Amino acid sequence: MRYLYFFLLSLSLFTLPQQSLAQNIKDTKKLKIVTSIAPIYALMLNVSQNTDEVYLLLRPNISPHHFHLKPSQVKWLQQSDAIFYIDPNFETPLAKLLTSKQMQSKKIIALADTVNDKLLMARGQHKENQNHRHEHGHHHDHEKEHEHEHHKCKCCQIGLHDYHIWLDPHLAIDIAKTIAKTLSELNPQAADIYHKNTENLISNLQSLIKKTQLSHIKNNPYPAYMVYHDAYQYFEKAFGLPEAHIFKDIPHETLSGHKLKKARHAIAEHRISCIFYEPQFPQKILSHLQKEFNTQLIEVDPLGQNIKLDENFYFNLITQINNSFATCVR
Repeated sequence: MRYLYFFLLSLSLFTLPQQSLAQNIKDTKKLKIVTSIAPIYALMLNVSQNTDEVYLLLRPNISPHHFHLKPSQVKWLQQSDAIFYIDPNFETPLAKLLTSKQMQSKKIIALADTVNDKLLMARGQHKENQNHRHEHGHHHDHEKEHEHEHHKCKCCQIGLHDYHIWLDPHLAIDIAKTIAKTLSELNPQAADIYHKNTENLISNLQSLIKKTQLSHIKNNPYPAYMVYHDAYQYFEKAFGLPEAHIFKDIPHETLSGHKLKKARHAIAEHRISCIFYEPQFPQKILSHLQKEFNTQLIEVDPLGQNIKLDENFYFNLITQINNSFATCVR
């Protein structure tokens, strides 16, 4: 009987730490967190790991530039403890709500600010803005020119930076660290859980980077290609792709005859091998160009609308984009 007592005592001591950790997780309060787009939602799932309630505001088939919030979505935002989004120049319909008085008590994180020193300029939009300044610079003083650009320059509507930051897994690591830090401040009791989960996430992201760098893109000369809009330069720079030719600078704008002519000229002059379309946008014109110039027409999706929304979403997204670009050299 005495041996049985000591055996049970030793067993209880052995299992105590695990039970304590499980109890800590159980007793930890659940934060209500809203994320704007699927890639950020997936990174959040990896950091939180069921510790919190995580909501996705925009499903991947919805453009983050053009959407209308439903009453239920507004309610999510109003009842949340923290909101993570890219930038007011990216999810533009959110900007007014997030700066309203009723949202002043919320923890609102614009993730572009956390990687501000690594933000890239939006290539096509920046060139248009430079041309606009050149054309009007001789007729306006600085103050009037600035005011004119603010009202007339289309690129000002969505900013001069490229906000597709999630397409570089190196920046996804920075985003994960920001998420862990913010959640730990809001819920210190779960800080150890967040940091441990983030360590695992970073390790997996580093493996993803290594796997992608060892793929076809780094080891083969890549042909000239054209993308529907300028969303991929973070991916290009992370994995050694040459600079893309751009079909449309602003994806939702109607394509003018002049810009279509420029696109056709670029395809012919640069011997474009592949044209990449996105499932969120019409591809009828691209299909005509593909037949006219005998190029490949390949789908690439920066938001992953056909990928399952779970903790593996981000890894599957980068892998899917990588596979899309790999098609161009097969």
